[in-house]
Amino acid sequence: MITEQNIQSLIDEKLANSDVFLVECRVKTDNKIRVFIDSERGITIDDCVALSRHIEGNLDRDKEDFALDVSSAGLDLPLRIPRQFEKNVGRTVHVVMNDGTEINGKIIEATNENFTVLPEIKKKKKNAESEQPQPVSINYSNQKNTKIILTF
Repeated sequence: MITEQNIQSLIDEKLANSDVFLVECRVKTDNKIRVFIDSERGITIDDCVALSRHIEGNLDRDKEDFALDVSSAGLDLPLRIPRQFEKNVGRTVHVVMNDGTEINGKIIEATNENFTVLPEIKKKKKNAESEQPQPVSINYSNQKNTKIILTF
């Protein structure tokens, strides 16, 4: 049986000493394997191909058939691990908290325990005083999902 631990071990072996890091690895009961990777410089097709070949080369299709998909974490997927938050310091995000509260703002800091967002200034009506937003520190376990807001 193909397990996430087995695949994770193969990924760690291949990505050791590189700037590419694992974001998520999923193995479904039908042996459909999904791997999402990222790096500080972005992910190329060559990065995905190299990891895919490494995983395939260490699994035996004669023993167990599988489907493998290796891709970048992508800008449309939520940020999942602290390293992704660190990589995206300075970018504007949309955060949905576990309690349903939503925050749009710029990531100004990220650590292994939490990240800090400077909320966007909400536009006020004429003659209304605008408040300066205060940074909000968010523990990773308190956010449901955080996505990058693409601006052009």
